[in-house]
Amino acid sequence: MEKKTVRETVTEELCAFEVKKNVRYPFLSGIIRGAGELHFSANGFILEIKHKNRAVTELCADVLKGIYGNRPEINERDYNSGQSTEQYYSIYLSREESEDILKKCRIVKNKYEFTDGIPEDLKGTNSAIKAYLRGVYLSCGSIRVPEEDSEGKGKKSVGYTLSFNLNSDKIKDDFVELLAKEAMIEKTAVKVKSGTNFVYIKNSEAVCNVLTALGSVRGALDTYGIIAERQMLNNVNRVRNCDMANIDKTVKAVGMQLDAIRKLEETGVYGSLSKELKETCRLRRKFPDLGIEQLGKEFNPPIGKSCLNHRLRRICSLAGYGTDGGEKSEKTVSKDK
Repeated sequence: MEKKTVRETVTEELCAFEVKKNVRYPFLSGIIRGAGELHFSANGFILEIKHKNRAVTELCADVLKGIYGNRPEINERDYNSGQSTEQYYSIYLSREESEDILKKCRIVKNKYEFTDGIPEDLKGTNSAIKAYLRGVYLSCGSIRVPEEDSEGKGKKSVGYTLSFNLNSDKIKDDFVELLAKEAMIEKTAVKVKSGTNFVYIKNSEAVCNVLTALGSVRGALDTYGIIAERQMLNNVNRVRNCDMANIDKTVKAVGMQLDAIRKLEETGVYGSLSKELKETCRLRRKFPDLGIEQLGKEFNPPIGKSCLNHRLRRICSLAGYGTDGGEKSEKTVSKDK
């Protein structure tokens, strides 16, 4: 069975919460702030709740049934956005129901006047606040995390982003403050895209805190798991890159040492070397694939890394190589000889 994305897990988990009688209006108020559309009429607004996710729409229908006794019909419609056609599920309320819901959800007052901010009576209890935030997330929230793509070609480099695409600027400022407070994160971690009602968080730890505040424990755990996995992979890559750099450095050093020995032989300097340097040349040629520590153990008696490094640097210097691995000038080479 195909593994669910974090986005699917969060939506499924939040839809599974029972919207109890005492938090129906805070929940629906959150839903309307993201998925509600108001259609103007001579006698007030007509409310439509429109969403791409069937489960979210079904949950809204269940909550409305708990209020009015009858379950509203869910219509399946195709909407043309100008660039593409998308499928939505929508619920239309009657004018009387629309007026009642919009008033009790603190969206509209006096028939056509919109309410600014999030009224305090919608935040009367902790359960009401959580219901409101869940409603906002389910209506217009989204989460993206670096997950494997469907073809298993590796990781997508999208970063961690939790966002809310609000449909009104009436609650934007209050929502940012409420979200930061409930998730116990810095208010500066909650960003608003300039000139829009798009609220987002890109810090991975803050994203997990918000998911926990919403009540999506499985979503938060899945996100933590992805964070840990990526950190482990990054550490493995760093170690591997470090190892490759060290191997490359060793290969270049050994190549320079072998070339230096050859030059000392060609120029006749080899014969004047001390017994210790000659033995170093012999063993380096015999064991070109050994590192300094392993090569030192081949001596009788074995010698340490510091001593062997000193000998090899001396051999390279006599052959005209500087400590940076490049050849010295002809003037310097002649002087060393």
